[in-house]
Amino acid sequence: MYAPQLVGERVRTLTRVVPNIDRLAMALNGNNTNNAVQFELLRSEARGLGVEVQPLDIRRPEDVDAAFDKAAAFGAKALLNALTASSIPGVLRWPQGAAKHKLPAIYTDEEYVSAGGLMSLGPGHYEGYYGAAKYVDKILHGANPAELPIAGPTQFTMSVNRAALGKLGLSLPPDLSARVDQWID
Repeated sequence: MYAPQLVGERVRTLTRVVPNIDRLAMALNGNNTNNAVQFELLRSEARGLGVEVQPLDIRRPEDVDAAFDKAAAFGAKALLNALTASSIPGVLRWPQGAAKHKLPAIYTDEEYVSAGGLMSLGPGHYEGYYGAAKYVDKILHGANPAELPIAGPTQFTMSVNRAALGKLGLSLPPDLSARVDQWID
């Protein structure tokens, strides 16, 4: 469910929604090596768009406020998160921190949007749940796990919070608005 191609898609989406982005911050968990890989993907994508990036290492709930202060000092105009950074306790405080700092953010999961975040683009959870159940069923019926193919996500969900969009004074271009799978009020 990692979907590394979505890092670039999230950056491109932010640059279309937020005017004049020249600096982005990524919330990540420095204890997770996968987050460092995602940050390098972000750096590569952003470089091609002329955007500077900064990591925000958040390992504990107490790190959230300091991370937003660091993003503000850097001059970040938007935020995104690394996928597995969601393992940090208190992660759903991020949308409140972003709102407090008037920092538009695109997240990996719809839960952030339900908690007041601006938008998310990520693999649908249900596809992963159903896919895992299918694997378990095959294994219980005698399949060798080592012989089962690796399956990546094929469905991606975009969620947008109308209230957050309005509070930030932003709007979606018509083609992005048409892509929204779930509007949250």
